[in-house]
Amino acid sequence: MQYTLDNFTEWSTSLNGASESTLERQLDMFVEILQAQAGGPRGYRLRRIMLTNFWLYGLQEFEIPHGRLFLAGENASGKSTVLTAALPLALDGDLRPNRLDTFGGRERHMEYYVLGGSESATPYSHERRTSYIALEFEWCDPERAS
Repeated sequence: MQYTLDNFTEWSTSLNGASESTLERQLDMFVEILQAQAGGPRGYRLRRIMLTNFWLYGLQEFEIPHGRLFLAGENASGKSTVLTAALPLALDGDLRPNRLDTFGGRERHMEYYVLGGSESATPYSHERRTSYIALEFEWCDPERAS
């Protein structure tokens, strides 16, 4: 059976109270659906996000198959932090605190994600640290692929 995103929407509304193994199977199917979706509009699309010494990530790469990113994890595991790192670079380079916080707060500055510190909820503190955030794009032309 071939699954579509419409199937997943139906599944997700019926998952309240489901077992952890059921949720894991549903998540695996969703990832499979996203990875099978080829194509997209003609133009550049994000292919990979690379973080080095950013927040709790030492060296982390996020592959984005077919220009679609799906992040899943426990609360406070870093899903929003990946977007905090990538979106300002992809959009306009605006690093004001309200743009870095995915909830629009003004408490978190770039230093929070790089240096940590006693006032932050992160379990690390660095006096000095060099961090890198890189975005890799690829050209997509669905008409040439077929």
